[in-house]
Amino acid sequence: MRLNGKLFILLLFLLPKASWAQTDTLFVGADFKALPANQYFRFFNTTEEITIDSALQVFKQTNSVQSLTKINFGSINGSYWFQLILTNSSTKDQNLYLEIRQPHIYRIAFYKIDNGIIYSSPETGIRYNFLQRPLPSRFFDFPIQLKKGETTTLVLMVYHINSLTLPIHIVSQSSLHQNNYTENIIWGYWFGFLSFCALFALIASMLLRNIIFLWYFFYISSAALFGFTEQGYSFQYIFPGLADIEATVIIQLAVYVFIFLVKLSQGLLDTKKYLPTVHKILNSLFYFVLALILSAYVAPGLMFKLSPIVLPTVNLVVVFGLILLAFSGIKALFTNRIIAVFFLIAYGTLVAASIFGILNYGFGVFQYSGPNPILIAYFFEAMLLSVALVILFRQVQRERMRLTLQLNDQQKQMYQHYIDGIEKERSRIAGELHDDVGSKLSNLKRLLQTHSEESLKTADHIDRLIDDVRQLSHDLAPPLAHVAGIKPLLENLIADTRRATGINIKFQTYTISDRLTPSQLQQVYRIVQEALNNVVKHAEATRVDIQLFEKDNELDIIIEDNGKGFDVTTQEKGFGIHQMRIRTESMGGHIEINSKPGSGSFILIKIPLAR
Repeated sequence: MRLNGKLFILLLFLLPKASWAQTDTLFVGADFKALPANQYFRFFNTTEEITIDSALQVFKQTNSVQSLTKINFGSINGSYWFQLILTNSSTKDQNLYLEIRQPHIYRIAFYKIDNGIIYSSPETGIRYNFLQRPLPSRFFDFPIQLKKGETTTLVLMVYHINSLTLPIHIVSQSSLHQNNYTENIIWGYWFGFLSFCALFALIASMLLRNIIFLWYFFYISSAALFGFTEQGYSFQYIFPGLADIEATVIIQLAVYVFIFLVKLSQGLLDTKKYLPTVHKILNSLFYFVLALILSAYVAPGLMFKLSPIVLPTVNLVVVFGLILLAFSGIKALFTNRIIAVFFLIAYGTLVAASIFGILNYGFGVFQYSGPNPILIAYFFEAMLLSVALVILFRQVQRERMRLTLQLNDQQKQMYQHYIDGIEKERSRIAGELHDDVGSKLSNLKRLLQTHSEESLKTADHIDRLIDDVRQLSHDLAPPLAHVAGIKPLLENLIADTRRATGINIKFQTYTISDRLTPSQLQQVYRIVQEALNNVVKHAEATRVDIQLFEKDNELDIIIEDNGKGFDVTTQEKGFGIHQMRIRTESMGGHIEINSKPGSGSFILIKIPLAR
């Protein structure tokens, strides 16, 4: 007797839990918030269109109904009917919702049966206007009001095309709002991150003028829109009034993701250079798929009729293209290992998520009902590809810098050869003037020298001509070997110019250490000489200020005059200024010329010095 009493107490203790575990009855207590409810449903499917009354008769036939043990059904055939008995076991009324966390179901009908009376909600789904839903939510939420102790029967009719995923939840009103808020925040961050990556790529493509960033922009944008639509937000916010369009949009966006991934991968892996044959095949696939997508816009009716042929063809092309991309990534390990590693990790993540999604949603192999793994893969792929693009950008910049330095070196060498040729020719002419012409003029003077007044005048003219020849010889070949340093060399040049022209030339030097090489010494002399020649010939100046000083391993030369000035834009290509610029750049220096008519001129020359 005592044993029976214990068994009775034990049964009373286990009774609520046993009733909770019934497959066709769900008890909701006072502290209820949310619960996945698939296991509490019974269901059957039929290929015929039947009414709710007929469905209830089927549910009474236990041999025609089975317990719902899955979330992913794989490919379906016909309509599916689901039944749940729900009991409010609390002492207060409850506002609950039956929520189907799948935004793309074609048709759904919801019925609530109390005391034999059938209450129905308007049929909804993606084939209907979004505003027909009981709640303006991306999921399908049907309200259930239960008084304390009340029991009701819930019936769902689901008609879908292709594979069916049906995660059913019973949630309280507060949990529904909290879940929606939390998920909107999470997916908002997801979409915002991808949008930021896309915007960054668009700006980079415009600033850097590199098409790979533009392909990345299109790829991430299409992936973001695909995720936005796959999660049901597009139907809610973009086209709520367009029924029966969401499935088509998802397919089109998925294809766009593929074709832009092809172009991005071609640029990232440089297939044109390293895999030209694969590059051409990928281009052919790109244009073929793009043509099919555009045809769907131009002739939607024809493409719908041909869909049994077009869709399998597109699938085969996509699979073939993905295989080629994997091959290209593996081959890139031998040409650009760092980029290839990032690409293969990102690509492998996407492929693994796609395979899991196909097995889970398409064939019902798994019973996973969380966020779409493909969208999670897009998030990580965007991060990895962003890093890869930054690395690629740095590689391109380093290569550009190397080529720029190489070009600068070649240009300096070219300038130096040019200047060496000029100096060599100057020296040859100077020698000819001094040794040949000067000697011949002296001999001519001796032959003509008599005591007559006419011969004396002729001798004077010859003397002036000899002086001019000597001065010209001196100008063509300055006495670099006889002067120590740039300061005395320029002082001699300035003294000669001041004596010959009468122009007031002020010359100042500050902390000059004479670290100029012989070649630089010659170039600096020529630059100042050319500047003074320009002043004498064209400026009509009365004062010239020349300053030399060293600062931070750099020789700065300032030449300023109070002449009539000139238009720099028109005189920039003049022979004198051109020679000054060439000589400055041959030393790795920089020259700035500022002048305008009526305000004199200012020349600043910066020449780097050896440390």
